[in-house]
Parts: sequence; C-alpha cells; structure tokens
Amino acid sequence: MDTTWIDVVSKLVELVGGWSTVILGGFTFVGSIILMINKSKLDRLAKQYSSLLDSTVHVNKSRFDLEFQIYQELWASLVPLQKKVLSQKTNISKSPDKIQATLGFINDIQTQSQKFGDLFLINQPFFSKEVYEVLNQLHLTLIIEGTSITVPRIEIGSFKEEIEKNNELKELIDRCCDVIKSRLDSLSVI
Repeated sequence: MDTTWIDVVSKLVELVGGWSTVILGGFTFVGSIILMINKSKLDRLAKQYSSLLDSTVHVNKSRFDLEFQIYQELWASLVPLQKKVLSQKTNISKSPDKIQATLGFINDIQTQSQKFGDLFLINQPFFSKEVYEVLNQLHLTLIIEGTSITVPRIEIGSFKEEIEKNNELKELIDRCCDVIKSRLDSLSVI
C-alpha cells in the first residue's frame, strides 16, 4: 500500500469533518489573531483616554475649588460692606453729630471698599463674564463714591442724597451676591 502524504491529509480531513471544517478552523484561528491585535490597540487607546480624562477632571476640580474659594472671600468682603451701607441710614438719622457719624461711615466704607477692591483686582482672571461685569460695576461705583466723598454737608437734602446713593449701592451689592449665588449653582465638577 503506497500512500502519499496527500492521502494522509485527506483521511485526516475526513476524520475531522471535511474541508469546510478545516477552512472554518483556519478562519477562526486567523480571526482570533486579528482580534488579539485589535484588542491590544483598543486597550492602549482606552488607557490614553482614561489618563486624559483624569487630568481634565483634576483641572476642572482644581478650577472649581479655586473659584469657589474666591467667591467665598468676595462674599465675606461684601457682607461687611453691605452692613456699613445699611447702617449709614440709621447712623445719620439717630446721631446728633451728623458730621462725625458721616465721617466714621466714610472711613468704614472706604476700608471695606478697599478690601473688596483688592480681592476683585487680584482674582479678576478667575471670574466668569457675568460675575465680572457686576463686580466691576460695583468696584467702579465704590471708586467713584470713594473719590467723591468729601466733608459732609449739613443740609438735610445732602443727607437725603447720601441715603439714596447708599440704597443704590446696597442694590448693587445685592446684585453681586445674586450673581455669585447663580455662578456657584452653575458650577459642577465633571
């Protein structure tokens, strides 16, 4: 019996289930190799995107923390400023020495304005546009008020004008507080 290697292969193929099974097995083997190659590429891409996402989250979290801290400091400077503006009305009407009361108010408001102004100027790059516009308006108003304050006039009309200016200033401070609240509500860490 003279058998060649072709006969041996044919008999083995018949035992396994025919040529279709061998071809299917070959395709399966090649497909698994391609799958392993693509899986390793996808794993590398997943690691790259994961590290990029982690760094982005870290930057956003850092920005959130910084912006939140700045708004806390600004809020802390706005509260005493608002108290001084609100107390001016009662100080003027109750004080027998209106000039002394007004001079004390001017000194207090200028001190609080300076604290707010310093915080505002130092942290300008970190504000959103909406917050910056309102805070800048308050800052400019405080500068104008600070430079226009002189020795108070004793006439009743001038005190009434001062109280009206203080009411406008209080409304502007309230707007600043509202904008800061809105901004903090809109902040989120991804």
